[in-house]
Amino acid sequence: MILTGILIFVIFTVTGAIIKYGQQHWLIAGYNTMPEEKKKNVDIAGLASFLGNWLFALGTLTLVGSLICARWYPSLSPCIPILCPAGIIVMVVGAQKYDHNQIRKREITVLTTVMIFTGLVLIAAAGLMLYGHRSSPVELESDGIVIGGIYSTTIPREEITGIELKEELPEIISKNNGFSSGQIRKGHFTLEELGRGRLYLESNRGPFIYILTGDSHVLINYQDPLRTEALYKTLLDWLD
Repeated sequence: MILTGILIFVIFTVTGAIIKYGQQHWLIAGYNTMPEEKKKNVDIAGLASFLGNWLFALGTLTLVGSLICARWYPSLSPCIPILCPAGIIVMVVGAQKYDHNQIRKREITVLTTVMIFTGLVLIAAAGLMLYGHRSSPVELESDGIVIGGIYSTTIPREEITGIELKEELPEIISKNNGFSSGQIRKGHFTLEELGRGRLYLESNRGPFIYILTGDSHVLINYQDPLRTEALYKTLLDWLD
């Protein structure tokens, strides 16, 4: 994530500098295809400065956010992919004040509709990411293990053939129907040697709890290894 943040910072900063200080206005979408008579009604100096400053700000926020998420608050990492698109939407809206051409009512309606739709998509995506990053709660009932959250499931007690704690994770061959973000894997995946099963993983590092059934498996772990070990002991006590 840090490398992605650095890459975005470099791209946005360089592009912003080229537009603001290098006066490469052909990089400004919309303006570069505008007829010459309409370009005369655009405050291009103000627009270039505005866009450059916004790109500097977005690049810096992305870099700082990536560092914060990677080192201190990994649960906030779903917000990073949403930051840039949301910032760009605000930037596009704000840039309209530098265009003094008369905008037709139909163009305003189309722009408003696109912005609202994009905003709703971003909100939905952010909600899904945050939901997927939540720890999957594990509840023990008399007849089985209930795993909540995204891709929730119940493992009947009579189907469990063993519960083990291992440090290694088999290679993930494919995601069949699941959620994947960073180190988090939840849902249906196919693993080397084990085949198709369910994963509820928050980290690529062990330990991992293996709940084995007759023809499948469920693997669980948390970001905190001590929490994983505590759940493993609880599961053993429950199974006995």
